[in-house]
Amino acid sequence: MNRIIKLDRETANKIAAGEVVERPLSVVKELIENAIDANSTSITVEIVNGGKSLIRVTDNGDGINKDDILIAFERHATSKIRKAEDIYKTNSLGFRGEALASIGSVSNIVLVTRNSEDKIGTKLTLSANKVVDKTNVGFNRGTTISVMDLFFNTPAREKFMKSSSSETAAISDIVNKLALSNKNIDFKYIVDKKNMFITKKENSLIESIFSIYSREISKNMIEIYSDTNSLKISGYISNVKLTKANRKMQIVFVNGRYIKSKEISEALRISYKTMIPSGRHPLCFIFIEINPSEIDVNIHPSKTEIKFNDDGLIKQEIYKTVRKALLENDLIPEIELKTDKIQFEDRNITNKKNNINLESEIKTAQKHQLNNYKSNINENVVDVKKNKATENKNNSEFKENISFTNSISKNTSTHKPFSYNNSALSKEVNPSKVISLDDFVIEDNYSKDYTHEKKIISNTSELYDNLVFIGSIFSTYLIFEKNSKMYMIDQHAAHEKVLYEEYLLQFKNKKLNSQILLDPIIIALNYIDYSKAINNIESFKNLGVYIESFGENSIIIRELPIAFNSPVTKDFVLEILSKIDKNFSNVYDLKTASIIQSSCKNAIKANDLIMDIEVDSLLSRLKKLDDPYTCPHGRPIIIAITKNEIMKKFKRI
Repeated sequence: MNRIIKLDRETANKIAAGEVVERPLSVVKELIENAIDANSTSITVEIVNGGKSLIRVTDNGDGINKDDILIAFERHATSKIRKAEDIYKTNSLGFRGEALASIGSVSNIVLVTRNSEDKIGTKLTLSANKVVDKTNVGFNRGTTISVMDLFFNTPAREKFMKSSSSETAAISDIVNKLALSNKNIDFKYIVDKKNMFITKKENSLIESIFSIYSREISKNMIEIYSDTNSLKISGYISNVKLTKANRKMQIVFVNGRYIKSKEISEALRISYKTMIPSGRHPLCFIFIEINPSEIDVNIHPSKTEIKFNDDGLIKQEIYKTVRKALLENDLIPEIELKTDKIQFEDRNITNKKNNINLESEIKTAQKHQLNNYKSNINENVVDVKKNKATENKNNSEFKENISFTNSISKNTSTHKPFSYNNSALSKEVNPSKVISLDDFVIEDNYSKDYTHEKKIISNTSELYDNLVFIGSIFSTYLIFEKNSKMYMIDQHAAHEKVLYEEYLLQFKNKKLNSQILLDPIIIALNYIDYSKAINNIESFKNLGVYIESFGENSIIIRELPIAFNSPVTKDFVLEILSKIDKNFSNVYDLKTASIIQSSCKNAIKANDLIMDIEVDSLLSRLKKLDDPYTCPHGRPIIIAITKNEIMKKFKRI
């Protein structure tokens, strides 16, 4: 008996189906992509029971010629390419010629189609790719394909399908993405006979995002756009307020195809670094148009993974485009005071109840014209004036926690922690030209074009101009006023960001002062770490670390840097050796983490009392940053509260 045999067609198709048809969403994706490639302008997708019972896709595209219907279900039958070289030139979503054969081998199918050349449509019924019936029917141009009883003849595969709700969620995700990426097509999506969404080709991209996803997502989007000779980038990215715990909402399309790309995810990470907290990820809907010859989509049957010929170019352009859009956007969070009832406590209030309901108190004050209320409150706490003209000349104050003095004005202050003179509060901050450091790039060892690009000027930094300094609260938050808004700056976060940028610039410009060790350090290593060290001697020098070979598998450290106001020890060298790869590419991430730690350690702390001249200096240095809105950990430096929001809480409007 022969040990090697040729598999029969049915068995071969079932094996192939295991690669192409992993679950119901694989079927939905393949059928929608076929409809898109058929030049459809309207597509309806319907599923029942998570796609297990029914998947139906209807389009008004080119249809299938009646003579090609049967061959369409043969393996490697396609209308997209003619020879292998065409793979690198095709713009179609499908080209392998495996989908229909694989789907048909594990399901029951009813196909109804007609193209413009045929006067009548054709209905084909298949069961496990075997023809059950083929008849002529009346039908408009286009195709309807119904896939039923998926995996009915492969019980092992059927058993591993997830619950109907899980399969529905997975299908919905891919339908959402395909509908979003094809703005020139009307989409309708039906789940268990319920309409989930409808998009129209005349809708803008942001309108489609609203229809498919949510209002919350659409209102927190920033538009991006760039067009070079090599590629075009467009779409939307989330502002710093909207982040997720994972990258599932980082949606990228290349030439209309939804793809997953580590390079693009990494470029996004660098673009948002220090703007959002660690462990959080931005959302995006990015569309890339590039010459098909510059990418390879023939990596995996799912065609969601592609290879760029020039990864560096993609990273660079994504970074530049996203970073520019972020810096041109207003990154100051505007706080909405949503709490309806505020309880506050003050030892100076003579009322027996320490906790006073603000809303109730205001209503009482309004009822008695504030006369009775004033008698129960120490005048140093709240000074309420009946006359509006008088009211404008005086400020209310909360004495216990807010470091304001009685009747603060723009011309006077006696606040001790800041040692104000009479001119301190009246002086407006001098404008300062905003420059861009663009030094997030060096820590990932990107191309030189990244770090030598034209500087991006942030218009939003103008918001730091002409801020009038009022005082501080809790010896932590600095208060400013401008254009009917109150701004609060976290003094620790602000100083930390200033130090971080200054330290990072030191590192970028290689201005690290090394100190010769009176007693050089000898370290015995294993062969792998020894090889890493010797192969990267010059890279270590760039970090201010001077090492030499010292016998078999040992190195000697002759100089170490004193950087960022903190001494560097041999532990840093060992840490680098334990984490670097062969080309030293991830040392910058390691050093960036060290810089963040140093800047946090050396910055002004919460509860530190600082002078008004220090406040001016801090603000002046802060204004020179390209991103003066978040600390290196991604927390906000500055927030804003509008005058209207405050007036609402005092029931004035």
